[in-house]
Parts: sequence; C-alpha cells; structure tokens
Amino acid sequence: MEKQPAGLENGFSLIEILLVISLMVIILSLATPNLFNPLGQEKVNSLASDITINLKDAQIKAMHSETLGQAATSEFGVHFSASSYTIFRGTVFNPADTNNFSVALTNGLSISQNLPCLSSPNDCNNIVFSKLSGEVQNFDQTKNSLCLTDTLNNRILLTTNFLGVINAQTDAC
Repeated sequence: MEKQPAGLENGFSLIEILLVISLMVIILSLATPNLFNPLGQEKVNSLASDITINLKDAQIKAMHSETLGQAATSEFGVHFSASSYTIFRGTVFNPADTNNFSVALTNGLSISQNLPCLSSPNDCNNIVFSKLSGEVQNFDQTKNSLCLTDTLNNRILLTTNFLGVINAQTDAC
C-alpha cells in the first residue's frame, strides 16, 4: 500500500463538518420565523376585512332603517373589546341584548381601540352610526382608529372618517 504525501488525506476534518453544520443552523434559524410571518399577516388582513364588512353592515342597517322587530328605527353600532366585537342596535351597547351579533377573535389576534366616548367616560369602545344618514356619531378626528395585531406583531390600523369610510394601513399603529 502506498503512503500518500502529507496534507492529501481523503474526507473532511471534524472542524470543517462543524463549520458547515453551524452555518446551516444559523441560516435556518434566520429563515424559519419568516416562513410563518405571511400566515400571521394574512390572519390580520382577514380580521381587518371582517371588521370592515361588519362596520359597513351596521352602517347600512342604520341608513336603511333596520328595525330588528322593533317599532321604531334606530342607530346601529359596533362595540369592540380586545378579543371580540359586537354589532348592536341603539346608541349604547347592551351586552344582554339578544339581537346583538358577536364575533370572537381567533387566538393570537387582538384589537386595541382609540375611539370617542359616547355616553360615559368608560364607554370608549363603540362606533355608532346615525339612523338615515349613516354618519359616525360623536366623531373625533383624533379618536377614530382600531389597531389589529397578532402575536408576531403584524399590525393593521383601521381609521374611519365622519361618513364611515374606512381606511386600512399596514404597520401604521
């Protein structure tokens, strides 16, 4: 058997193998969170779309004199909490009203609101639309937004103007 000259051994050294493995681990650790981020952003986008649709539904009910079996027409609004939102009839949210339509958020999503206080200092969680005109009651340009977030910090800011037009901005809150 012939002896090879020094420095011409076959294969890889332990240091070379460890270096390649450590580089692969670093690259995978940087790429893995970004693989799940589009799913999180899509959940926030879907929530923004659902809230927009339900706000428009409440506005349309107020404008078209929806009575929900009552004798008189009324305003309609949407009440927001951190983990749900509810379409309600009238100017004040009553959680016991059986005509309320509630939507619970999926895990990991939350709503933080910056809305005007309608009837009392502690009731700052509602957007209420006037009957017939559909305008936002007690509109305040500085208090007209909802921030939708998920656990990966994907965010969408929903703002409304006095006519109820909703604008969505990604990563704005």
